[in-house]
Amino acid sequence: MARYLIVGNGVAGVRAAETIRKHDKRGEIKIIDDDPEGFYYRPQLADFAAGAQTDAGMRAKPDDFYEANRIKLGLGREATSVLASEHRVRLDDGSTEPYDRLLLATGGAPPKLQVPGAELQGVQYLQTKGDASALAAAARGAKEAVVVGENSIGLEIARALLGLGVKVSYLVRGERFWPEMLDADAGQLIEQHLEGRGIKLLRGQQLQAIVGSGGKVEKAITASGLEVPCGIVGVNLGRAANADAAASGGIEVDQGILVDEKLATSARDVYAAGDATQAPELTTGQKLHSFGWLKAWRQGQAAGENMAGGSASVADGIATLQVQILAVDFLALGQNNPPAGAGWRKESALFPDVGVYKSLVRRNGTLVGATFVGNVAEAGVIEGLIRSRADVSQLDPAIHRQMFDQFSLRSVIVAALCPVCKFAVPLAPDAKEGDVMTCPVCGVEMRLERMPNGQLSGRVVT
Repeated sequence: MARYLIVGNGVAGVRAAETIRKHDKRGEIKIIDDDPEGFYYRPQLADFAAGAQTDAGMRAKPDDFYEANRIKLGLGREATSVLASEHRVRLDDGSTEPYDRLLLATGGAPPKLQVPGAELQGVQYLQTKGDASALAAAARGAKEAVVVGENSIGLEIARALLGLGVKVSYLVRGERFWPEMLDADAGQLIEQHLEGRGIKLLRGQQLQAIVGSGGKVEKAITASGLEVPCGIVGVNLGRAANADAAASGGIEVDQGILVDEKLATSARDVYAAGDATQAPELTTGQKLHSFGWLKAWRQGQAAGENMAGGSASVADGIATLQVQILAVDFLALGQNNPPAGAGWRKESALFPDVGVYKSLVRRNGTLVGATFVGNVAEAGVIEGLIRSRADVSQLDPAIHRQMFDQFSLRSVIVAALCPVCKFAVPLAPDAKEGDVMTCPVCGVEMRLERMPNGQLSGRVVT
């Protein structure tokens, strides 16, 4: 009887355990994790902080899930090292856990802020339920906040603060918001949306120090000398892979745990999945470190299948970023924001009156990237073409027209991003506001709501 050990009780680890049990009815499955809260919907942390999601609604599995699947669960236990030659994992209390096959689904975490004043009360992150509760508590005594970090979690911190009634100033390093991900047109649309929701964008500003009194934040100071009064500094400086246990055990690590297309690491019988990995990416031909619930779900499923003797591959994986930016769907596929140079071609259309932007990117004739803002109707079709290394000429002319022709914008292919895994869920032609549907990927129930631009968006049923 095989012994399966999974380090990480997040989406990758839980999905792997489900998949192993499907293929191996007798094997022993054990999950350990240092987070005592159990498995919950991390993409809903902003809603939880703002009081729009309940503790019960955050639970991603029913209470009897582990018992029903005969999975042993050990929470509050941290893996410190993989003893690969012994097929054991060392824990923080000095004990070890044996395995026949091991999955490292250790996730990622934001680096801590390294400026004077970073230790003051009111410097807040948003990685765990504990962080969300702390953010809500800090907001009860604050009127203004500064957010640092142009990324999806920084945007979620800003959304939570707005929901808590706190005014938000957002530090923007350059003259445009998030240029690594957004080109000029997409960035303009997002900036207009953020400012329309009351966020003050402070362009050309980088945080240099935080000043306070009595141990509490009072203001943020930028490198240019700008002083911004605030009671909260919300921070997300990106995410780093939790790969220390792998590295200390001699497993190959770069920006993340290096895996092949089967999600196997450099150590025998050791796999990795989710935010901790650096995995093959189709459009670049490189091993890339990326994050996301949907990526973790897919990798967890593939790793679980392979640990149980299967042959699932992630060789067709493409980098994706899927997020709802204050209720506006945003989806980036592959190399969506390419550098200038020969061989690259971008086709795009901006419809500012309805808050929609779409683009397709080709490199040497092959479709390698796409961006959708405000409408993700064609995302599934485009993702399939990128995975098949197709040319844009293979795109159905009717779909091409509805992406780029303003008179065809009301799409015949309708989709909405799942609020949890951000999968572009196809909707029925007669879908309407108020309908409740189940995401086919993560299984969450979502209610369709009408966004300001008229498109339908999903919200988790509470």
